[in-house]
Amino acid sequence: MPISSYLPDATPVPDKLRGEVELKHVDFSYPTRPDIPVFKDLNLRARAGKTLALVGPSGCGKSSVISLVQRFYEPTSGRVMIDGKDIRKFNLKSLRKHIAMVPQEPCLFAASIYDNIAYGHESATEAEIIEAATLANAHKFISGLPEGYKTFVGERGVQLSGGQKQRIAIAQQGSHSHLLKNYPDGCYARMIQLQRFTHSQVIGMTSGSTSSARTREDEVRDS
Repeated sequence: MPISSYLPDATPVPDKLRGEVELKHVDFSYPTRPDIPVFKDLNLRARAGKTLALVGPSGCGKSSVISLVQRFYEPTSGRVMIDGKDIRKFNLKSLRKHIAMVPQEPCLFAASIYDNIAYGHESATEAEIIEAATLANAHKFISGLPEGYKTFVGERGVQLSGGQKQRIAIAQQGSHSHLLKNYPDGCYARMIQLQRFTHSQVIGMTSGSTSSARTREDEVRDS
């Protein structure tokens, strides 16, 4: 279904939202494949302040759940709600402002590591940037670079490895106070498995937010 960005009765997302996300009796098919159902009568709830792991093989609908919560698509029927309110009642720009997402392939800007972490949160202090990098297990490798946080990453972060880029992307979202945070396949696994990156640090990254982690790995879910 087409997205209506500017409904006359849409309201901003309250700053004091608890962050409970629920999909109720959701049917969904992609507009380009209307005859192929992705979900049929899906019911799912992510409790406020908790982490929900969406586990399953590629193509089972993990990313589709996130796309519905972000309102990239509308369900064919049923409702997507935050704190019991249909998300279609929220201003679209305000809704997405409260959602942080680390993409599968992080897109960094041709700027310094510091500027990339601070992007979208220019008022962050140096201490907050370093704290976000530390929680993302990025501070050590950044500090080991000749220019540290001033290191130029190149277009799309070509000067960094894939793992380093993803840690920078995690730190970028950690420097914001988002209501909902989403980590893709491989990213949450890396967060769990990195040496000395303990479960308590993962909780620190998501504290106060409702988080989802998409993964094909059952052992990550059980960590």
